[in-house]
Amino acid sequence: SSVNWVTRTLGNQCRGQTSHQSIGVCIRLTFSASAIVSSVSQFHLSAKEARMSLPPTVMSSNYTYLPLRSTCAKSKDDVPKSKWLFSLIGGGFAVYSALLMLTCLPRRSSHLHFASSGSSLLVPLRQDSIDGTLPHQDHRLLNTLDYRSFDFKSTTELAPTCDSLPDDKIDFTLVTQLSPNRLGIMHQHCKRWVDHPISVAVGTHSSQKAILKVLKGLGCNPQHLSVTIVSDFESDESYPVNRLRNAALAAVKTSHFVYVDADFVPSPHLYDELMKHRDSLLHHKTALVVPAFELSPLCGTVECKELHEYMIPDTKQELVDLFTSPADSPVVIPFDSKGNPSGHGSTRYMDWITQDEEALLPIECMTSPRYEPYVVMRYCHDLPPFQEQFAGYGQNKITWMQQVRRSGYKFFQLGQGFLLHFPHKHSAARKAWSKEKDQAEDMYVSQVAASFHSWMEEHVPNQNVISQC
Repeated sequence: SSVNWVTRTLGNQCRGQTSHQSIGVCIRLTFSASAIVSSVSQFHLSAKEARMSLPPTVMSSNYTYLPLRSTCAKSKDDVPKSKWLFSLIGGGFAVYSALLMLTCLPRRSSHLHFASSGSSLLVPLRQDSIDGTLPHQDHRLLNTLDYRSFDFKSTTELAPTCDSLPDDKIDFTLVTQLSPNRLGIMHQHCKRWVDHPISVAVGTHSSQKAILKVLKGLGCNPQHLSVTIVSDFESDESYPVNRLRNAALAAVKTSHFVYVDADFVPSPHLYDELMKHRDSLLHHKTALVVPAFELSPLCGTVECKELHEYMIPDTKQELVDLFTSPADSPVVIPFDSKGNPSGHGSTRYMDWITQDEEALLPIECMTSPRYEPYVVMRYCHDLPPFQEQFAGYGQNKITWMQQVRRSGYKFFQLGQGFLLHFPHKHSAARKAWSKEKDQAEDMYVSQVAASFHSWMEEHVPNQNVISQC
C-alpha cells in the first residue's frame, strides 16, 4: 500500500497540465516515503540539478533540458547518519514506484511526457537521439506537443474508393481556396479554365449567395462552379487554410483535381493539355507537377493590378521570353526562388523550356524535403488530406506533400502548362509569421509540425519511391 501511495504521488507530479507555449521545463519530483519511515525523506529532481548526457552540439543556455540519463544523489553529509539507511530504503521504494509508473505508459508511445507548473516537454525515445544525433527535421529542440493530442489523418476518409478507371472517365476540377480580399483574382481563373469544373472554398462571414453573386460578376459560370463557405475562425492570423483546402476538395465530382492557391493563375490551355495525358493518370498514385513561376512586381507597389494582368503570358513561348529576359531584371522567375528556393527547386525548370508538350518528365529525385509543388492528382480515399491542425501561415502545404511522397506517389512534370504567381500584399497570417520566424522555438506551428512528423513516422508506412538528389 505504501508503494501504491508513492506511485500516485509521483504520477500527480508528472502528469500536470500541458502548455505548448513554454520553452523551458522544470521538473520537481517529490519522493515521499513517510508511510514507510516517520521522518525522512524528500528528494527533489529539477532540470537544473540533473546530470544529463547530451552531445555538446545540442546544448544551449536558452534551454533547460529534460535529461535522458540523470543521477540524483545526496552526500552523506547532507543526511544524518542515523537516517541514512532509512533514506536509502525510501529512495529504493521511490525508484521502484517510478518504474511502475513508467511501465503503465502506452507501449507504442515514442515520447516520455513530464510536466510541472503548467509546462511540458516531450522527449523522443529514439535511438538516434540517445546516440547523440538528431533527425533532419529536428534541427532545433522544440517544446514538442504529443501527436496524440491531434487527430492527424492518413487518408481522405469520405472520398471515393481508388478503383481503376478507364481513361475516358478521367476529368479534372480546378481546386482553390481564398479569402474575400482575393476574390478579384478569380476572374483570371474562370477565364482561363473556361467552362470546366471549379471548386473554391472561401473563408468569410458572408453568405454563399453573396459570394456567388460576386463570382458571377467576375465572369465565372455558376453552372461549373462550387462554392463552400467556412466562417468559424477568429481572425485572419488563424485563417484555417487546410480546412478550406479539404472543404474545396470534398466538393470535387471529377476523378482528378488540380490544386492551386488562388494567387496562382493557370495557363489558358492547361485543361486541354491534361486531357492529352489521361492515359498517364490511370494509376491513382501518379502526380503531375505544374511548373510554377512568379511575376516580379512591375511598379513601386504590388497593387498595380491592371499592369500586372496585362503582363500575364498566355502561351509557353511568351512565358519563356519573360523567363529568359536580362538576368539583372527578370520579369518572370521560378516561384519563390529567392525567398524559399527549396519549395520548388526540384522542378526541372531549365528542362521545361525545351520539353515537348506531349512528353512528361519524371521528377527522379528531390533536392529538399521541403519540396511543395502544385500538382494534379486523383481524388480518392488513399489521398492524404491536408492536416487541418495547420492554420495561418507556415508548414500547411509542405507537410501535405511530405505525406504524399511517403505514401508512394510518383511525380511527372508537364511540358506545356504552367502557373504564374500574381503579385499581392502579404496576408495577415504571413505578416504574423514573419514577426515570429526568428523565434521558431516559440511558434506553435513548429511544434505541430514536429508532432506531425512523429505521427507520420509511426503511422504512415514509408513507401517513398523518390530519392534525395
